[in-house]
Amino acid sequence: MDVKLEQERAKDVLEGWQLVPLAVGLMRSITGGEKYNRRVITALEGLGARLRGFAPPSCNSPFLRLLWEILFWLSKVADLSHRTLFFFDSSCYLSLFFVLLYIRIFKQARIITTVYHLTNILPKNPVRRMVYRFFEGGAIRLSHLILTISNSTREDIHKIAGAFVSPFIVPPGMEIVSMKRRRSYRTKSPFRIVSLGFIAPQKGVETLIKAVGLLGGLDVEVDWAGDYSRDRRDFYLRCKELVAKLGLQDRFRFRGYLSREELSTLLEEADLFVSPSSLEGYGIAIIEAASFSLPLLLSDIAPFREFAGGDALYFKPGNCEGLAEVIEGLLQNHKKRERMGRAVYERVDFSYDWDSMQSMVQEVVGEWWRR
Repeated sequence: MDVKLEQERAKDVLEGWQLVPLAVGLMRSITGGEKYNRRVITALEGLGARLRGFAPPSCNSPFLRLLWEILFWLSKVADLSHRTLFFFDSSCYLSLFFVLLYIRIFKQARIITTVYHLTNILPKNPVRRMVYRFFEGGAIRLSHLILTISNSTREDIHKIAGAFVSPFIVPPGMEIVSMKRRRSYRTKSPFRIVSLGFIAPQKGVETLIKAVGLLGGLDVEVDWAGDYSRDRRDFYLRCKELVAKLGLQDRFRFRGYLSREELSTLLEEADLFVSPSSLEGYGIAIIEAASFSLPLLLSDIAPFREFAGGDALYFKPGNCEGLAEVIEGLLQNHKKRERMGRAVYERVDFSYDWDSMQSMVQEVVGEWWRR
């Protein structure tokens, strides 16, 4: 396939189209999913689409916010021309399902959906499961083009939207800050562990805190790099209280948001990277850690195995005892850490950054439009 030809074809057909992001708060935060969405929008603008953003006023009541978002978007969509490209983030599926349905029935527009992850895939509660399948699965089925980030997320899409849905896999880019293979693996104390991610329940923060508490007098220190959103402040404070309760104030540090240089220094000085997350769509953080030849200790979920395969060690999500046991074993075996670190380093594609991802989006749009 001629990549440049596909990009030019897409540019010919999208030139002058209006580009309307339907995702509420799309430009506000710095999570992995929102970085991904911004890059998709930039790629579409690069094909000639004109960005036109609308921001619904905020509302504190969840029910009123849902109703207001539906009414707001329907009023805006009704005034837009047919030559409009709607960009939809699947995390807003509940309010925007009805908007997408309106677009498909009354507009000759096109809908592009990104699915970064399906963190509520098949909830245990049967009522929630039915609602989830209907609205998010329905929103995905109403889309003309679906972009997702990994094979495991594509499989999740098939579970709720049907096997006939054909998402394009466009992995997120990475801000690789290291291309040097680690030369040595420390045997000195303290044993330094790094974890990276937004502070939220699904990231497994409490699991890691409890695991460190189970290590007793072993000289282990943990740095968690990552911020929290306003609606997760209570969870962050709960984690801080757990650290204090276990007497880990000097051994478990929340570092907050770090610059690329600060994160680079942290990873360079670490002995082990741990990701206890129970729900992910891809795992950018583990690839960044692998670029520093750091051995990976990961929760056993499909996106992590998709990248690391048999070159990492795994534990059951939420199992703090199992996590502590593996950490203790690696602490005492620097040769094994070295083998693991060098193996995952070989898996990193240093040529694939965010600019590469944008080019891939443009290529996919060209191919999709030709169909």
